[in-house]
Amino acid sequence: MYIDSSQQKAIWSRFVKTSEIQLPQFFLNANYERLCQAIQDIKDDVWLLEGPMDLRNVSVLPYITEEEVSTKLPEPCREVRRLLHSEAMLLILSQLTGVSLHPFLASTEDKEEEPSSSEAKRPRIEKDEEDPSIETVITSPRFHRWRSGMYTLLADADSGVVSTPSTLKDDGANGNASIWRLDAFYHIGGYGHKSSGKKNGNKGSISKSATEGSSCGKGDKCWQDDWNGEIVYVSRSDNEELLRVRPEDNALTLVYCEAKDTAKFVRYLNAKASPLPLSVKSDETSATPYAYDVSLSYFHESEALEEDDEDEPILEDEEEGSYEERDFDEVNDSGEEEEKE
Repeated sequence: MYIDSSQQKAIWSRFVKTSEIQLPQFFLNANYERLCQAIQDIKDDVWLLEGPMDLRNVSVLPYITEEEVSTKLPEPCREVRRLLHSEAMLLILSQLTGVSLHPFLASTEDKEEEPSSSEAKRPRIEKDEEDPSIETVITSPRFHRWRSGMYTLLADADSGVVSTPSTLKDDGANGNASIWRLDAFYHIGGYGHKSSGKKNGNKGSISKSATEGSSCGKGDKCWQDDWNGEIVYVSRSDNEELLRVRPEDNALTLVYCEAKDTAKFVRYLNAKASPLPLSVKSDETSATPYAYDVSLSYFHESEALEEDDEDEPILEDEEEGSYEERDFDEVNDSGEEEEKE
């Protein structure tokens, strides 16, 4: 469904008004279960507990070189990493959000009426404008696992938000241009599924707000709001909260923000927090329950901002990377993504 033109238009229309969206059931069940199995099979001694404690406390899969990627990441995790870095993903994200991450989008789309400034509080390249110079800088995808007692802080420069890439010019060196960021979080498992509290719930919905909380009541079917663990965005200039992302299993969350004025952190998972079992059990599953995700950011340079666009979210630090043409998942007709063999 995520490559169907009518569905893309609906997603784009929603995203352009809110700058955030959550896409549930992102991978097909077969691929999703492979990933759940693989990430639980990773032994505890491979995961690294990152500190210092006055900045962050989170468990990550450490890798820098391609050799480390091949030895520390199981194949399903490597497939997800390749997908998130692929040109295909850049094109799909461009189509879903209207953010020009890939030059092909700008050179092939027909001219369409742009939304009013009240709807689109973000800079965008005109859709009929050819701009082969579009440059997108991608951070290295990072796999995390979360349990009670873990968190990141605003002071943390390395907890998932990235410093403005040096390959892109700063505002002063490039006139009115500004660096913007599209944050992507793929919530693998441990969070359960939200219930909207509506009569029919969210079943069948192709997208929803990432801020939507759970109303499923007490129990073991979904993450409880009083456990914390949300990803919180704040404005540096106004010191105000902008957004709270509430994760859900097998869902991709996208947040678009101005890079310099926005910061994010993961709220402390309190003693009540008890990540839910993943859909597939593993013999290597840790005795401690964890929730898993993978995140990265796509940076790009845009023209002058709209006048009413002053505050939006920021970043933490990750290894920079550039997309390369590699094997990637194909989006099938049902809207999910499947790895080429």
